[in-house]
Amino acid sequence: MQTEGMLRPEDCVTFQVALIGTDGLVVGSDRKAVYPSPAVQAQPVIQRTEQPKFKKNKTNSIVSFYAGGADSAKQASEISRHVAIQDDEQLWESSLENASRRVHRIGRDDFLNEILVSRNDRPEMLWLIKSVPPNAVVSTVSTVFCTGTYSDARFLAHRFFRHRQQLSELRKLALLTLAYAANDNSGSIGGSFDLMTLDRNRVFSFEHYESLTDIFSLFDKSLADAFEKLTIPDQNSR
Repeated sequence: MQTEGMLRPEDCVTFQVALIGTDGLVVGSDRKAVYPSPAVQAQPVIQRTEQPKFKKNKTNSIVSFYAGGADSAKQASEISRHVAIQDDEQLWESSLENASRRVHRIGRDDFLNEILVSRNDRPEMLWLIKSVPPNAVVSTVSTVFCTGTYSDARFLAHRFFRHRQQLSELRKLALLTLAYAANDNSGSIGGSFDLMTLDRNRVFSFEHYESLTDIFSLFDKSLADAFEKLTIPDQNSR
């Protein structure tokens, strides 16, 4: 069990990216996790490991990706146990809020949880829960969104996202964004990676990647080559 003050800002981990296109959506996440163990009259002992950062309900109709404090996983679990798909939008969002509010804060009060919820009958959108338990606010995502630890890789997700992109392009962009986030912030982001897709046929698919180093290296070299070829117009010639 964690107690107040056991997590420091530099110990915060998890980076996730969500992208929504014409034929479905993609959510990617790293797997790095941190477990602070209490030590008598000393700083907590930090153990780093890996784990999936999503929860599925029993019918595989709802998947929740979570980022934030230790209680974010508990909130995602509560959603998987207690929330059922409803056609009424207000009732659905209320059920997400109520499930999230069943969890009380573990650790620091200034730590924000972010949970991305997808349901198999709505491949055109996601629901975002922002929470400092037991408080929770629900909103929707219909284009691109990143959660968890800040990384400059968020720029890639927003810069290369286009409306009406297909899943094949979104998968590539999600993996590239994860690769850059892990390279730029390897202390907090990384391990291996999970990629979930939801297509227009209402089917969830999951892929696992042990490493994204090759993707990073290939794209980074292309960027470096493009920079070398870049020429600046002579202002005096105008």
